[in-house]
Amino acid sequence: MRVIDRSKSPLYRLFAESSARIGVALTAVYEGHCFNLNKFVFETHGADMLQPLVEDGIALFVEDVDELTT
Repeated sequence: MRVIDRSKSPLYRLFAESSARIGVALTAVYEGHCFNLNKFVFETHGADMLQPLVEDGIALFVEDVDELTT
């Protein structure tokens, strides 16, 4: 697993090279939807903005990294 928190690579290139994305409250979580990645929302302050994705079954809430490896 590789975590990218800052990058000089274009965002869409990173999406194309990834198998999953984890977000909190970023527009990029919505933008990356068309890349057919596994979608996770890290459950923290502000993550409630992405609740509609979870309610629609598009993403899952996770509380820690252990949930991603099971």
